Amino acid sequence: MIGDDIYIALGAKMIGKVTIGNHRTIGVNCAVTKDVLDDAVVVGVYGRIISYAGSAGYVYHMDYEATL
Repeated sequence: MIGDDIYIALGAKMIGKVTIGNHRTIGVNCAVTKDVLDDAVVVGVYGRIISYAGSAGYVYHMDYEATL
């Protein structure tokens, strides 16, 4: 299950049956193997929580507009 306000970075993998709830950030090339707590920032192979700052800084402030 994937919730609301999630930032999943490039190359991240969810392995097995995991729940990615609300306001979470999954780092680049992270391998998530178990459920993640609310507002967690997860990084690394076999993801570990490094903070509880959530995803607000990523989800609401992304600039998707390309400049040439």
